[in-house]
Amino acid sequence: MNVPTLNPAAKPSLAQSDRTVGAPASLARLAHRGRGALLALLLAVGALVGGIALSGPVAAQDDPINGVWNLKGKVEGFPVYVRCEFERHGDQLAGLCRDGGYADGTPHTLTSGVILGNHVIWTYRRHFLTRPYEPQYTGIIDGATMKGTILVAGHEGHFAATRQ
Repeated sequence: MNVPTLNPAAKPSLAQSDRTVGAPASLARLAHRGRGALLALLLAVGALVGGIALSGPVAAQDDPINGVWNLKGKVEGFPVYVRCEFERHGDQLAGLCRDGGYADGTPHTLTSGVILGNHVIWTYRRHFLTRPYEPQYTGIIDGATMKGTILVAGHEGHFAATRQ
């Protein structure tokens, strides 16, 4: 199997992403490298532990990530309230997050999302006044709760979330 080679100069430094709470640094790197690198890693891990089947998505009612999550956090003293609606597609996370933590908040479609075990990383695009930015959330799921970090323009904060 050929594993695609990646040019490390093509992506920005992930030094800040490596500091995410509880998530392995390799997961943060994989989120930025794309699906091919993550798939290669998952296939290698599956082969090492006796050929774990990586086919097919987990049933929606059994999947701990699918559904609506209400996040509360802070970045540099500023409160963050977000409502995210997630859907797993294999090792990828799709969906959207809404401003203010409300069902009718402004929606932002996920631009990336990676799931590895109980670790998740996702991003979406937003604007503050006229400046675009892309917050990165890194979380660890524990049943119907999740805790993790938020990285926004070089500033780090923390969040806690519950699934409805």
